[in-house]
Amino acid sequence: MKLVEMSIVNYRQFKKADISFDDGITVLAGANNSGKTSLITLIKNVFNDEKNVYCESDIPAKNMQDWINQVYPIFERFFLGDSVIEKIDEDLVEYILPKNEEEHPICIDTTRLRVHVSYNPEKDDIKLFADYIMDLDEDMHDFFFEYYYEIKRTKFIRVISKEFEKLKKEI
Repeated sequence: MKLVEMSIVNYRQFKKADISFDDGITVLAGANNSGKTSLITLIKNVFNDEKNVYCESDIPAKNMQDWINQVYPIFERFFLGDSVIEKIDEDLVEYILPKNEEEHPICIDTTRLRVHVSYNPEKDDIKLFADYIMDLDEDMHDFFFEYYYEIKRTKFIRVISKEFEKLKKEI
């Protein structure tokens, strides 16, 4: 199995990067803080069997700041008004991540990764991907998969509820 290329969007210092891997050995070289460790960490997190470790520090700071600028007035109205923890879902989160899928959520532009993998069906063990692959062309043995981080409404509510008193004091 061969990792052919990766497209990374919004991961640490990568705003957008397309990386191709040569046959044989690929060497990562670059100056300090150029993204070598970030690339290895991302690959490890995506391909590792263990639980994926992804946190807000993996989102570029500019994306985080843009999102904060959009949602801060919503938080401010909620916490300066008659905010109670029981109303987080309907009076706060509903404006940011609406239940109605037709309404547009105010989401952070988070990490997206597109991976191109080439394999030899006679040599390579692709059991981890087999459920997702269908060879329509018997001469082509490549597949693509996409990984992205999505903010879940339930987790967002849980975090705000946990930090309710702290947020109320700070706003």
